[in-house]
Amino acid sequence: MKKNILMMVFTVIVLFGGVIAWLYHSNDSLENVSANSDIAHLTKLAEQGDMKAQTDLGLAYGSGNSIPQDYTKAMYWY
Repeated sequence: MKKNILMMVFTVIVLFGGVIAWLYHSNDSLENVSANSDIAHLTKLAEQGDMKAQTDLGLAYGSGNSIPQDYTKAMYWY
């Protein structure tokens, strides 16, 4: 029984550790998104299907740090 619990805990840590690292590093890219030209470039890439650009654009719209905050657009690009 203890082995099963330990195995489940280990599995959860392994599975969600990557998600936590991804979220941590995805916020770093927002610091580089500041100018309107950066937003325009990100939008162009996102419209072409670039998943990283879509995520970054969603984060930018959600945070409102680089551009006016717009939760509808943030959800669209996430």
